[in-house]
This record gives sequence, structure tokens and C-alpha cells, in this order.
Amino acid sequence: MPSGEVFTGPVEESANSWVEFTYPAIEEGKEVDGVRLEFKDGKVFQTCAKNN
Repeated sequence: MPSGEVFTGPVEESANSWVEFTYPAIEEGKEVDGVRLEFKDGKVFQTCAKNN
């Protein structure tokens, strides 16, 4: 997806998976790369990034 956008509609309390972003983002003036979010029962329970 060239725009980098994904739209989904899971049942809010049923999402159990992860998403990883392969492009960098800018947060508070710092480049953050390799962001990964893990979901359990619809809530983010673990996060990590390769840089920053």
C-alpha cells in the first residue's frame, strides 16, 4: 500500500495480533524506525522500536 494506511474494523475486544511499520516516523523531532505494536484483547500491551 503506497500510502502506508490500513483500515480495519475488528471487534474492539477481540484483536490479538501485532502490527509492524517498515517505514520511519517522526516523534518529538526524533526519527523512530521499526515500530512494532502487539495487541491482546483489543489493547496494545507491548511496544518496541529498532531505533529511538
